[in-house]
Amino acid sequence: MLERYLLQMGRIGAGHLPVLFSINFVAMLVITYSFSVWRGDVDPVFPYISASGDSRPESCIFSMFLNVCAFFIALIVILRYHLVAELLSQNSDQEEDPLISLTNRLSLFAGLLGGVGMFIVANFQETAVIQIHLTGLWTSLPLSGCRVDSSYFTYVLSSLVFKRI
Repeated sequence: MLERYLLQMGRIGAGHLPVLFSINFVAMLVITYSFSVWRGDVDPVFPYISASGDSRPESCIFSMFLNVCAFFIALIVILRYHLVAELLSQNSDQEEDPLISLTNRLSLFAGLLGGVGMFIVANFQETAVIQIHLTGLWTSLPLSGCRVDSSYFTYVLSSLVFKRI
């Protein structure tokens, strides 16, 4: 229900969600880095992202912002999945490409798993439980990188969408 509502939000659609994600992520990096350097908790030259959000109170700010980012990632992935599925179902003059459907489902799974990894990174600090933190990190980074397949979808689906206009 939410997906259908967000897909029909007029001209802007759900296009504002990646912008909100980016603003939130950059704000998280700037705020936690600045606060950590100001308190002397990290090296100002080349700190790890997780190290800047490792001690209190930076860890609270880091966790809060990164949880919001993980929510945005999950929402964007779900909406993108439904958008691609809807565009494929509207294309009745051509048979459905099983590769696109499979890739769409796999990217949904990979994106949601990447969002879960981001939740894990946000809630398990590096010095508290390093194994779980690194598991979340190595779940989040590669699987979020799999979202590059959106460019493939955009390329394939643009011919379907612009053919109807």
